[in-house]
Amino acid sequence: MDPLVEQFAKSQPAEFARVLAAHATDEVRDVITTLPPVIASPVVARLGSLKLHDMLNRLPDDVVARLLLVADQSALIAILSHLPESRYASIRAAGPDEGKKALARILDVPLKTLSSIASPNFIRVEAHATCGHVLHGLTSNDELSAQSIVVADSLGKYIGIVRPLSLVPASRARRPVSDLMERVEPLPGQTPVRAARDAIQWHKWSTLPVVDLENRVLGVVDYDHLLAAIHSSDPGVPGLDDVLEQAAIGYFEVCSDLLDIGIGRREL
Repeated sequence: MDPLVEQFAKSQPAEFARVLAAHATDEVRDVITTLPPVIASPVVARLGSLKLHDMLNRLPDDVVARLLLVADQSALIAILSHLPESRYASIRAAGPDEGKKALARILDVPLKTLSSIASPNFIRVEAHATCGHVLHGLTSNDELSAQSIVVADSLGKYIGIVRPLSLVPASRARRPVSDLMERVEPLPGQTPVRAARDAIQWHKWSTLPVVDLENRVLGVVDYDHLLAAIHSSDPGVPGLDDVLEQAAIGYFEVCSDLLDIGIGRREL
């Protein structure tokens, strides 16, 4: 590895990850494999969800084990939320002897994050769209009575949310949606589901957007679905979810990877 490239990855992991995103997955895997794990880990955490998922599937178990052992909390959540449980045993076995106990603690309990439960079934509009245009596109009463519509820019990055009924008055037909939207803090996709329960946004909204580290919209989650996901886990088994929950509580104040594709999603 060129020392200058290594220094770039170390000093600017987010920018380095953006450069890697333009390359084939096998090339990304080769770069991550040649970087020291302590430098590679924060870069991995900043890859887009699709790229991260594909790249982890091609990384050898011993490399993944070393990434997990040196990862900080955000990188740990990013990696674990994209790893299938079927690989846990082989990753533990491939880890260095001195790290096997730590890997066991990390991998003993599956980690459920918001990115794994976010629904792709939501309405997204661009900020410059007029209220009249959006209202015309809401073809059913269910859509008109929806709790919120996600407002994003042309790159799919989250900006805010707007209530459908606020679009109805005829006097607002020519106004852009951005005039009526509220800049509600989104939920980071890497957050454990139990930590998300304490977000203050639930006091006003029953459905909230979920975003990745680049602030791209992954989907939405409603409070009832969140509670169901929490209750489906065994609350009596302590593990990584419990360890990370407290660290994630404050994450909502500074929040910034699933797929940034439109399956099941309708845009107006």
